[in-house]
Amino acid sequence: MNYMLSLAEIAAWQIASAPAQMGTMVAALPALQRGAVWKVKQIEELWDSMLRQFPIGAFIVSPIDAERGHQRFKLQQDGLPEASHHLLDGQQRATGIALGFADVWKGTATDSPVRSACWIDLGTAPSGRDVDFVARVQTQAHPWGYSRTDPDARLPQNKIRAAIKAFQAVNPEHHETRPEAFPLTLTWPWDSVAPVPLPMLLSALDAAGGDVPAAIKLAWDRVQTLPMFNATTLLDEQEAGDEDSAIDTARGHLEACRNSITAAFLDELSPLGLRLHDLMSRLALLLASDTPYRIPVLHLELDETTSFTVRPQLPPGDSSKKDPVELLFVRINSAGTPLGGEELVYSLLKSAWVEAPAFVETLVHKPAGPARIAMLCIRLVLARQQRLGPVSSSTSKRFAFPASLSVDEFRRLMRGHESASFQDGLRRYIKEEAAGTFEGAWQFLADSKNSFALPRVVAAELAQKAPDVFFLLLAWLDRLTELGSSADRQSAIQHRRTLGFLTAVAWFGLDKTKAVAMLWDTLQAETDAGKLLDFFNRRHFSQICRLDERLDLHMIPLVGADELDLICKKRITGYFGCQDTITRQDSRIWKDWGWYGSFVEPAAAELKTFYSAKLYPTKTSTDGSDIDVPESALTACDHFLGVLWNCHPILLFAQRKWLANWFPHFNPALPEFMEDKNRPWDYDHIHPQSYLRSEGGNALRGMPQVIKDWHGSIGNLRAWPLEINRSDSDSTPELKLDSVAPIERRYGLTQQKHKLEASFVEKDELVRWQESLPAHSDKWYLKAPGAHDERCALVRAIVGRFNRIYREWYQTLRLADLQ
Repeated sequence: MNYMLSLAEIAAWQIASAPAQMGTMVAALPALQRGAVWKVKQIEELWDSMLRQFPIGAFIVSPIDAERGHQRFKLQQDGLPEASHHLLDGQQRATGIALGFADVWKGTATDSPVRSACWIDLGTAPSGRDVDFVARVQTQAHPWGYSRTDPDARLPQNKIRAAIKAFQAVNPEHHETRPEAFPLTLTWPWDSVAPVPLPMLLSALDAAGGDVPAAIKLAWDRVQTLPMFNATTLLDEQEAGDEDSAIDTARGHLEACRNSITAAFLDELSPLGLRLHDLMSRLALLLASDTPYRIPVLHLELDETTSFTVRPQLPPGDSSKKDPVELLFVRINSAGTPLGGEELVYSLLKSAWVEAPAFVETLVHKPAGPARIAMLCIRLVLARQQRLGPVSSSTSKRFAFPASLSVDEFRRLMRGHESASFQDGLRRYIKEEAAGTFEGAWQFLADSKNSFALPRVVAAELAQKAPDVFFLLLAWLDRLTELGSSADRQSAIQHRRTLGFLTAVAWFGLDKTKAVAMLWDTLQAETDAGKLLDFFNRRHFSQICRLDERLDLHMIPLVGADELDLICKKRITGYFGCQDTITRQDSRIWKDWGWYGSFVEPAAAELKTFYSAKLYPTKTSTDGSDIDVPESALTACDHFLGVLWNCHPILLFAQRKWLANWFPHFNPALPEFMEDKNRPWDYDHIHPQSYLRSEGGNALRGMPQVIKDWHGSIGNLRAWPLEINRSDSDSTPELKLDSVAPIERRYGLTQQKHKLEASFVEKDELVRWQESLPAHSDKWYLKAPGAHDERCALVRAIVGRFNRIYREWYQTLRLADLQ
């Protein structure tokens, strides 16, 4: 039996207050389902499609099966009726629908646990977007919403700052609240013409029985209670020009939004009033009991005798038979918003063992999503079984590196002749040991008691962006436990060096998987706990930095901090006897600079002896032919300098103390914060980027390429809290590094020395930043040849800080011990 359900009936699967009687069927999520993954743009376009009565596709359900387990929808509230079916396809659409009905402004609004909210902008859709109605989604990471013209894009900094000012002003009791902690019920999508909460409109229509004029009146009564309609705000108490331009921008935009919303509700013949009436009429049609707009729900009666789970009906070793629910789930999730391999493997694990998510969720510190954690656990169990299995002594390498499994590989593993042993081991490990291993890894990487600990976001990125490196750490900790030891027995020097080893491979590895695989056999075969504690040593680092049998390079040797500083002096900032540096006004560096030809190639030539010794000590391949060391050196040097130029993790490591002070509760493993754009800080150019751009945003003619190249490097970047990152991009380095604004005091920046320290700028370096500014007011001074002194000071300030950031990591984590 198939079903045709209204939007309200589908919303009622998650929202207890959805304006509808419970439908003829109630769907729940089976354990094998993934979490909600749709992006903001997809949800916004879904609501536009429904308002225009476009079909959004059928949902697929099967009869409820207790053995498949349950998991909660993203917005699921308590007190819902018992489910009759499992939802196999349609979770993302169902959650997008439910978000429009989630009236988080009812009751104790500020206590709402919902981390997203849905609005609708009554203004005309912007050109370039194929929508008639502009739905707007907020998230806790972006309480100000996303771009109106491109929902995939974050707002520019000046709009974010203005939004923060407005939110704090209309909520005086939250004037000191950090942006990342602001309740969504007190904010609104900033980049809007006339934003109104969609759930308020739906709730009003339900209360008015579909009577549009009456519903508009009811909705208006509630809309006026929103904080944005606060009659007296702190903005009104601040004079124009106070603190910065964000105050004026916030005041003007807030007033415009209020006026537009008021016109829409009180002037029914105005363009916005007509838009509101049209919108409410369309919503009334979607809510009507006899609405023709229904979502088809396909009911599948699937054969339960060929279950994927380990049941008597499935003979061990028979991998040809596939559970139909599992097979369908894999196929339908290969389209739409596709599941990655890890997500599908995790879904199949949950299908076989419905309690798996409960144990994964017990992890206090989750460095990655559940699917990645599950895959790491699977690989750790495989590593254990590998050591217990038969070992061949006929080859020099006895243990093969257990890479991430594909869906088919995992299915065969679960159904093979040793499936019972593997499944028992996996369940036992996740239930009894995983928490200890992962917690140990987190403490090892990010323990705040250690001055050299990685910032939490950097530790999490190790698992998220370099999973094989993180797996090596887990396997090493697991081996120590097996040998009756622990990482706590390392000396402080060993601990630092291990962190240096891991971050070096994660950040500078050419092929991280192959680099880690080169160490795997040694790790698995080691039986001496003392030697294992010192596993991340010079010998093993040198091993992965050599060219392999095929003359491929997987990990580059790291240039020393002193060597990097010397090269930069010889090729850029000036050194005794060196020509073509910035010291002379007529130097070729100002006219003919090129990153590769002027910096990478000369640096590789300078380091030829170093690379020759590191890449292949004998300089001879296995077939007796000579190796082209200069070419390999050029590859290594190009990769090293290219990665370091924009290596945000190494910058965050340099600023680790202040990041920990600013954001002590920031959890980088939450899905909404895994994307870099959703972090509570921004990357601020100390010397403003606008000084290199025309009014139209184009590159200025006459600007030396050496300045363009270095200006965007980490030498000119700092991680800076969103709230205090100035919206005025013309602020000079002197203002950014010297003066203290009142708002900055909330973040412990009460003196100049605090700002310098937080920016990773030493006091004597401040002079260079100050000297990089002209006495006159022309912001585009750098294009003029007469600004030679300012150009030199700026390049020296940026390159010097670039080198010092690298040195901070290189020396603190004892990278010299590995060379």
